[in-house]
Amino acid sequence: MKILMFVLFAQLSKCEDLSAKIDYELVETLFNYEYERSNHSEDVVTSKKNAFSITVLSDVPVLRQGMLDIGPDTYYFWMDGRKLEELEPGVFDNQNITEEIRLERNELTVIKTGTFKNLKIKKLDLAYNKITHVEEKAISDLPNLWEVHLSRNKIVQFHDNSFVNTPSMWAFDMSCNKLEKLGKGWFRFMTKNKTVIIGVAHNEIREIDSGAFEGINVWNLALDHNKLEQIPEQVFTKNNIQLLYIEDNQLESLPEGFFGQKNLTEIGIRNNRWGSDFQRKLEGFTKEIRARTSSNSVSC
Repeated sequence: MKILMFVLFAQLSKCEDLSAKIDYELVETLFNYEYERSNHSEDVVTSKKNAFSITVLSDVPVLRQGMLDIGPDTYYFWMDGRKLEELEPGVFDNQNITEEIRLERNELTVIKTGTFKNLKIKKLDLAYNKITHVEEKAISDLPNLWEVHLSRNKIVQFHDNSFVNTPSMWAFDMSCNKLEKLGKGWFRFMTKNKTVIIGVAHNEIREIDSGAFEGINVWNLALDHNKLEQIPEQVFTKNNIQLLYIEDNQLESLPEGFFGQKNLTEIGIRNNRWGSDFQRKLEGFTKEIRARTSSNSVSC
């Protein structure tokens, strides 16, 4: 009898969770460029014609299909620190969010296939979660997306097609994770029309495939605080790097292609294992560059 009562109570609690109201703040833009704020508690988060932002205020462990009804264009959808553990694929389907989805400081562990697709957003921020994997085609068909933040998670793997059809993306931050390598073609989802920013500092990277950055042109590359013993020649010969951070690795030397980088304006090189001959060569090359003596500003 006690077991039966416990099961019934658990089922009732689950039903209550599913029917719980969602508290959120809606900010609307007025004709005189002022903002009007209103708080709501409803089964479904809805928007209005002049919506500027929606901020979820209550804890929602699972964000499911049908919980959002954002019809009129809304610039921002924010859901920070709401103990969110799971995003049901399709939850953002047909949601007219035009600028940013930000889900920082939650409990997300996996970004599943089909979670973010066919959206108008320009920025996706999933930093400060517990994400370990980004599945195939988890982020797809986002023509306006130009910035993604996945920093400060626990990512050990993302597929070379985790991101599909994101032709405008030029800023990608996956610093402070658990990546052990950068595989061939991993960044081919980034724009081909302009130089790009890639941040993978503070990981466990030991290996970079010679084709990791093929098809793109990197101008800001943060590889600091990893476990690199070498960097492939192609990283330097195939990119026009201006800002390069490679401090706090296990590098003894760099390929000759590094010295062909004529547009470097800032470089972080300290705390490696440079051989004495290479150190002298490096100092001669970097004396006219703003060589950093301190670590990159990212900290985990």
